Amino acid sequence: MILLPGMSADFDSSSLARAPATYALRFRRSTGQDNCRRPAKIIVADQLLTIVDIYSRECVALEVAPRFCSDDVVDILKRACRERGVPNALRCDNGTEFVAKPLDQWAFWNKVALDFSRPGKPTDNAFIESFNGGVRRELLNPSYFETIDQARKAARVWREEYNEFRPHSMLANKTPKEFAAEAANHTRSRSSNDPAGLRTG
Repeated sequence: MILLPGMSADFDSSSLARAPATYALRFRRSTGQDNCRRPAKIIVADQLLTIVDIYSRECVALEVAPRFCSDDVVDILKRACRERGVPNALRCDNGTEFVAKPLDQWAFWNKVALDFSRPGKPTDNAFIESFNGGVRRELLNPSYFETIDQARKAARVWREEYNEFRPHSMLANKTPKEFAAEAANHTRSRSSNDPAGLRTG
């Protein structure tokens, strides 16, 4: 197996069968005022990076930091790819972290398409906008974090609960984790039945 930039020697090639078509990425700035004009209740970090698998609705990453750069986005994607495989596309806005050279190069070498939304058109990436609204209501608004570790721990717990214990009507009342596992099993089953990729009908 040829290792592309962003893959490590311990990359599990079997996870490629699990790779979803598209990840949606979005930053949420946590300082300042939210839409309800209440102070944001996270005081140690300015940004949250959310990455969601559009097909399975899984939250691939929910990262908290004082700030992010394009290299940080690439590092987070590398970790996700080691666990899940490489997506076909990333859907994101035109923020500086997404249009910078490091992410562009990583996407090129890993054959990942970058699908940028139109400026001023958040509906182009509607699912991640809705998802971030839930993060704000359920994680940020009810909480007050005094350290970055507190914020990261809360984000990790929220992400696990969302992926593993919350059924979605759009997923036949399965959790995102359950739905993704079934989709992966179906993909592997089709591959084993047709190893050469030949269609008979």
